[in-house]
Formats: sequence, structure tokens, C-alpha cells
Amino acid sequence: MEELPESYPHNLLNIAIFTPFCKGLDKGIVYNMEQLGRSFPKLKYRRKEMRYSQAQVADRLGLKGSALISLWERGIRKPNYHNMMRLSAILHRLVNDLFEEDYLEAKREQAEYDAKHGLNIRK
Repeated sequence: MEELPESYPHNLLNIAIFTPFCKGLDKGIVYNMEQLGRSFPKLKYRRKEMRYSQAQVADRLGLKGSALISLWERGIRKPNYHNMMRLSAILHRLVNDLFEEDYLEAKREQAEYDAKHGLNIRK
């Protein structure tokens, strides 16, 4: 077996340094690798607070296993809109609370857009 050089990336966070984008194998989705490693701690915290296992949450969502829940909690994948809404209902929290970093990023992007285009509709 061929030995890997010392500089070879050993985890996903290192891959982000070398490759800005990665194509999802299962759905053909392109993920921005720079955002990998950003976990959703509130998702995991709230699940544990509610005393649900990953398998129980997966079952409530109609998923075949808990692997996807783990990927969401670690920030490797993001749930789609439908599953975000369902997680919100299952965990009794607003989506923008469970995925606060993404919400704040979207809000920041909108403020930048408004400023760039001379819009002042937000208070």
C-alpha cells in the first residue's frame, strides 16, 4: 500500500484548505468545504435535553438510520428545508434557534445586499 505524504489532509477540515468545493456523492449537491466543521451544537444539545437518541429523532423524521442526524450535528451535512421544519417541531424550537449560525449569516448577507442596492426596508 502506498504511503501518504505528511502533508496529506487527514480530516475534512484539512481538505477545506486544499479544496474549496466538494460534490456530494449521493445527491449531486455541491457543498462549500470551508463551512464543514461548523457544527450545530444547539441541535445536539436540544436533542439530548429532550432525552432523544439520534435513532429516535431519525425515526420521527422517517429516516432509515441515525447516520444523517450525526452528520447534521457535526456540520458535515445540513438538513433540507423540510427536515429543518420537522426538527423544529420535534425539538420544540424555532429553526433560527437550532441553526443560529446559518440564520445570522443569511441575515448578514441580506443586510449587505440591501446596503449595496440602496434598500432600507429593515429597521
